[in-house]
This record gives sequence, C-alpha cells and structure tokens, in this order.
Amino acid sequence: MKICDVVQSYSPTSGGVKRYLSNKMRCFAERSDIGHVMIVPWKENRVDVAHQTRVYRLRSPRIPGSVDYRLLMNRKRIYDIVESERPNILEVDSACLSSWMAIGAARQTPIPVVAYYHSDFPRRLSDKLRPCSSLLAEVSAGIINRYLIHFYRRMDATVTATRAFQKTLQKMGVNPVIRIPLGVNIETFYPRNSRKAIFQELGLSEDTFLLLYAGRLAGMKNLDHLFAMMDFISSEKDRYHLALVGDGELREKVVRAARERKDLSWIPYRSSRDELAQWYSAADLFVHAGTQETFGLVSLEAQACGARVIGVKGGGMEETLHGESPLIMAENESPEALAWAVQQARKLEETETDRQRRRNRILNNFSWENTFRRMAALYSHLCNSFSADTFTYGSDDVV
Repeated sequence: MKICDVVQSYSPTSGGVKRYLSNKMRCFAERSDIGHVMIVPWKENRVDVAHQTRVYRLRSPRIPGSVDYRLLMNRKRIYDIVESERPNILEVDSACLSSWMAIGAARQTPIPVVAYYHSDFPRRLSDKLRPCSSLLAEVSAGIINRYLIHFYRRMDATVTATRAFQKTLQKMGVNPVIRIPLGVNIETFYPRNSRKAIFQELGLSEDTFLLLYAGRLAGMKNLDHLFAMMDFISSEKDRYHLALVGDGELREKVVRAARERKDLSWIPYRSSRDELAQWYSAADLFVHAGTQETFGLVSLEAQACGARVIGVKGGGMEETLHGESPLIMAENESPEALAWAVQQARKLEETETDRQRRRNRILNNFSWENTFRRMAALYSHLCNSFSADTFTYGSDDVV
C-alpha cells in the first residue's frame, strides 16, 4: 500500500504538521508493507528521500505576510506525480487550494482521499473579523461552514485528533469522522539534565521560575498576552523569566521585546529535537496562550520532558492535559487569567517525582507508533472498501 500526502501547511520551521509528517516518515520506514510519498511547497523544484519517503518539493510562491510558508498551487505537477507514483490513497492536510487539486488527481485514478483536520484556520478567519464587525463575522462564519461542509463531505474519511473537533465536524454533517490522537517521540523527548546550563545561558539565578513558550511566533498564539502576563507576576520577591523559542512572522516584535525587557528572552528556532528537549526539561512551566489549537503537540513534548503545561480553557489543548492532577488552566487568554494560572502552578512546588509521574502519563497514552498504526489500519480499510462505482466527485468539485 502506498500513501501520498499532499501538504499545504509545510515549511522548514513549521510546527505541528511538520512533526506529524516527520514521525510518519520515521514510522512508515519501519514497515515493508507501506510506501510513502509527499508533495510539499518549496522555494525550488527538487526531489529528496527522507527515511524511505520520496519527497517532491514544488517551487511555490511565498504567502504574503509569512516568513516561510508557501502556496502549493502547481496543479499539473501534482497530477503528474500522482499519475507516476500510482498511490493507493491520498491524504490532505487542509481545505485549501492544493487539496482540491489532490481531489482532482484522485478522481482520475480513482483512489480514496482522506483529510486530517490539522488546522482550524477557516474559523480563525471569522474570529479575526469579529472585533471589526460582529455582523461580518457571523456572515463569514456561515460562508465558512458551508465551504467546510462542501469540502469535507467529499472525503472518504476525515481524521481529527480530539473529541471536540470530532463532535464539531459531525454536527456539520461530515461523515465519517475518525478520532486518532497524535503522539510524541518518547525516545527524543525525555527529561534532560539541562537546567544548570540553560540558566547560565540566560543569566538567571537559581530561584528564578522559568516559563517557556516554544512554537511559531504568530498572532494566533497571543504572544502579546504572555508579555503582559509578566507584568502581573514579576517582582523582586518572586522572580519569573519567560523564554520564547521559535520563529515566525512576529519574530521582530519578539526580538524587540526581549531587548527591552529583562524578564524575557528570545531563542531562535531549534531544528534539533534534542535541543528543544533540553529547553523543555529546564523549564518549570510551559505556558501557551493560544485559543485556536486543534491538539497541541508541544504540550505532549513538554510533558514528556516532565514540565507542567498551562493552557487556556477551550483553547484546544485539553486532550493533551487529560489526567493531569491537579489540572490548572487559565479561564481565558487574558494576561490576568494567565498570570493567575502560572502563580497557582508555582505554589505546587513540584518535585522530580511529580515530573516523572507526568512523563509516565504521556508514555501510557500517547505515542507516534500508535498514531500511525491506527492511520495505516484506516488507510487499509478505505482502500479495501473503496469502489470506483461510489466515486462521486463531479467535474465542478475540483480545481
């Protein structure tokens, strides 16, 4: 069985989708019964082999306002690759233009198509419009819902990582919706003895409570709220320091804030997972102010290294925090609510035993091997049950 991923949300420094694909390549390389191909946007045309996956990188224009995301839109090349590779199934990562092209390529073969609901980007658009006009936001929400229904009903299956999004998609009339949680590479993300070295790098005293954010530096992550949060908790008595690891469109803003504030540091994007694990291990607390996550892979990584995670209620990270005791979350993304949650977490005065117990919970519930064992079973079921007679995509459905 050969799987072909057509991926829009990919870049050298992208987060969750890149981790999903990297671990997918790693896990499938260990299976002789699975072949794997990827089509991703890139700055130039080239073909690489990673693990045993053939990666087609297509020259694509940069998306305005983005540091390194590009728009995958070479319809002919996508069709040609699918025709030459002859995969048994296609997977798409979004409801964007490239996914319609993938549907068109699949229709010619024909083969089934599965979508993984990695991003809730269409809904984020209406949320951004709400401060400008509630009416415009409501109208856009209706249009977006109709579009998502139109798109995901054309999938042979839609996969999501959480119960919340599974229910959301089902209420929209999308079917079938399969919940397959994502995982964490437990061989990479484990507690390291890195605290002393990182504190020395940051110039921090031993009594400082180190907060960490790692991920894309983007508006949807509410980084401004994290900066403002520090004003509510930093004092001579209680020392806090926030380290932000990553890159993105808000990099200059973060760099400027790090220059102006003594309680904040910026660390450039770390391509090495081992280095990132060292930062997780050194942190007293991982804090995330985002409210539009579809799962929260960084939450799993941080917890696998022992760090407690603070997220926002309803922000999308609840599934990764299931079983945490006591569970502490910010009521909302406001700086005051975040500050309250951080202060409550500090009062716990966690020990190494607490951190190891947290890691064990992640080990028992999340692994990439389990994720892709279930994905492979789904692919096999779809391929075995697929019939060209039921392939109903009309000519008006594809780009």
